[in-house]
Amino acid sequence: RLPNIRKLALPIQETQNLNSLASSFSKWKNLKTLIIAKFANSDDLNHEFKTIAENCRNLTTIKFAYRLDQKLANIILGKLPNLERLSLRCTSVSIKAVKSLIIRLQNLKSLNLSHCLFTKPYFSINVKSAIIGMSRTDELVQLGTQKLENFKVCFWDCTIFLDVW
Repeated sequence: RLPNIRKLALPIQETQNLNSLASSFSKWKNLKTLIIAKFANSDDLNHEFKTIAENCRNLTTIKFAYRLDQKLANIILGKLPNLERLSLRCTSVSIKAVKSLIIRLQNLKSLNLSHCLFTKPYFSINVKSAIIGMSRTDELVQLGTQKLENFKVCFWDCTIFLDVW
């Protein structure tokens, strides 16, 4: 059904049947925009997202509300090299993962990281620290503003961030 759908918004949850997910998305080869709302308690939907990305290689815009770690960034880099717009608004994101997307996604024009909680390794590979907002001198901010046409990020004094987190 709907083989020419170009934009899709849906709640998604961790699924036990990736074949049915693949079957559904394999019919939507013209899908350009995907908005995934958080529906499950799980922050790890890498398998589901990989299945979607393998079947919808024409995606140019993605908005989703799940934690971005390096594993998910690698899926995006490997399966969706033509991605132009990405919104991770109000999510937890790894600074390293975001940098890899900015550097390696050659067609990326717009990145929305507003109200995000940023994480980075802290002395040990298994321990992470959280950063609330950014400053204009942070390497991530410098990289995003230099490479991208549209880069949104909250600074440390964002009042909305405190309401979200």
